[in-house]
Amino acid sequence: MKAVRKRGDCLVPILLVGLGVLFGALPAASAPIRLRTIVDEAGLKATPEIGAKSLVKLPLGTLVEALDQKGEWYKVTATIEGNQVSGYIHEMLVEPAEGGGDLGRDEAGGAPSYLAAQIDLKIGEAKEFIRNGQNLVEALQTLDGLLARVFRLEDLKLQRQLAVDIYFWLGLARVTHGDEAGGLRELKKMFEVDADRARVAGRNITQPNVAALLKQAEQEFLGVVVDYTLEVNSQPAEAEVTANGTEKGLTPSTFRSRSPKFIIEIKKPGYKTVRDEVYMASGFERKEYALEVISRSLKLVSHPAGAAVQVNGRDTGQKTDCVLEGLALGAYQIRLVKDNYADWQSPLTVEEGQGPLALETFLAGMVYLPQAAWTAEPEGLFLRPVSIAAGPGGEVFVADESPFKLRKFDAGGKWLKDWTPDQQVLSEFKNPGGLAVDSTGHIYATDIRRNIVLKIDPAGRAVARFGKEGSGPDDFKVPADVAVDSQGNVYVVDWGNSRIKKYSSAGQMIKTWGGKGETDGLFNLPRAVAVGVRNEVFVLDKSRVQRFSADGTFMGSWGRAGAGPGEFREPRGLFVDRAGSVYVADSDNHRLQKFDDKGDFLVHWGGRGREPGKMGFPCDLLVDGQGRLLVVERDNNRIQLFAVPSQ
Repeated sequence: MKAVRKRGDCLVPILLVGLGVLFGALPAASAPIRLRTIVDEAGLKATPEIGAKSLVKLPLGTLVEALDQKGEWYKVTATIEGNQVSGYIHEMLVEPAEGGGDLGRDEAGGAPSYLAAQIDLKIGEAKEFIRNGQNLVEALQTLDGLLARVFRLEDLKLQRQLAVDIYFWLGLARVTHGDEAGGLRELKKMFEVDADRARVAGRNITQPNVAALLKQAEQEFLGVVVDYTLEVNSQPAEAEVTANGTEKGLTPSTFRSRSPKFIIEIKKPGYKTVRDEVYMASGFERKEYALEVISRSLKLVSHPAGAAVQVNGRDTGQKTDCVLEGLALGAYQIRLVKDNYADWQSPLTVEEGQGPLALETFLAGMVYLPQAAWTAEPEGLFLRPVSIAAGPGGEVFVADESPFKLRKFDAGGKWLKDWTPDQQVLSEFKNPGGLAVDSTGHIYATDIRRNIVLKIDPAGRAVARFGKEGSGPDDFKVPADVAVDSQGNVYVVDWGNSRIKKYSSAGQMIKTWGGKGETDGLFNLPRAVAVGVRNEVFVLDKSRVQRFSADGTFMGSWGRAGAGPGEFREPRGLFVDRAGSVYVADSDNHRLQKFDDKGDFLVHWGGRGREPGKMGFPCDLLVDGQGRLLVVERDNNRIQLFAVPSQ
């Protein structure tokens, strides 16, 4: 009996003869049987499994030769573009090339083999998406839609086979998509359809999370209630541990769950956080975690270099400049030790972060030896020098009472005679007081007789002047000294009015503070001013040093009248170096004194005389870029240089 079925717009005659009835099990020695594909893109598989890889897609009507039959699969050969290809094809995708019998119909009146083939093709497409981790939502929708069609197949054996395949790949897709609970539901349904086929489908799974879910799905299908117990230990112990988002106390810790999956997080200050996903294959497991110390490196730089490095009182064996590796999180005391310099110490807290830490410091010299003096030739190079300042290029300016008034020297003490102030400067500059040079090379010079401040450009031309004699807001009564901060602001010591006046670089008044008195913030005939590395303002008056913020807020003071350490007699000069050390020219004691920025005494040296190392009324000083100390000696008419001896 013949029948016809509709494929698209074509009516194709077929013989409704069951292939199994026609062939049975083909004997190995029988002659090849000719078959014809009854769907387009029929998959020729590498192995006789629905989920196996397709070697080639065969067009509708392709003739193949069946060599053997294994259950529902035929081992066949096909000729494709002149090449023979061998593989396996499902019995539902082919029919005899000649004759046929009654195969039955699906619910739509078509051949069940055609419906199954179309389902298999769609399953194959979804599998490719899932294997590649792409279009997972589309794959899930495709597989979900195929289930209804599968369960309408009349062949119950094929129905179960395809359903197991769909549920298996639905489970994998949901796990890949991050929905492990949904994946477990799909895998459990797979066992409910056909437990034996489900076990076969999952036997080659190597991913621990999927393997654990397969085991759990089977146990839930069998009605076996399993508690999973996980013990977590850490080295060191007493680390905070959470499991599946719930705090579980300190390690060692044990916890239970109906699920084989545990998301573990272990935290301990000073150690890297551990995050782990555990999929248990048995009812009890123990996990050991060695916590990794969080450490940072520390780059240490000192000026000068060569200082021994101690950490928490222990000698590291390293010297600056160096890098200390592997400092764990926590608090430290860093100490640098170098002969002829004060020990430097700083607390350091190592916290979690990116990149190395860094410390840079300038060491404070404690031993100073005379190196040279600018005075010998020609005789009378200076006439009662009173002030000194360094320019941004290392050049040195000295003011004295000679006809030159203001001279420029190189760092070696050579008088640069091609630089001279213009006539306007010389005519206005009668009795020099203080000197300062800003970062642009502009010179600020005070005249204590004419009560003015001159601003001189790098070429020696006067470009501005401000002030006049008096006690008003714009007046001076003996402007004894001047200093410039890193922002270009100018500070002037108004000696006779016992105050400090702050100006912009253009000479505009910003602030005035002080007044006559002995208490904090007041002055008793202030003599000198200097600005520190943090723009703190230090003011020297008759017998003490006071420290202020840049806006004039009092921050501290030290000193008193006398000849002992930390005591002064008519001090005139003040300087703050890059380390924050404060130098005082203790003029009537004919010596220099050095303090830290808090006023703690460090060292003094000098004494009255002309021989090297002695002094005659030191009245100003500076530390140059080489770390040398240049001291203006009014009574000895010279600049004497001191330096810390090298080791």
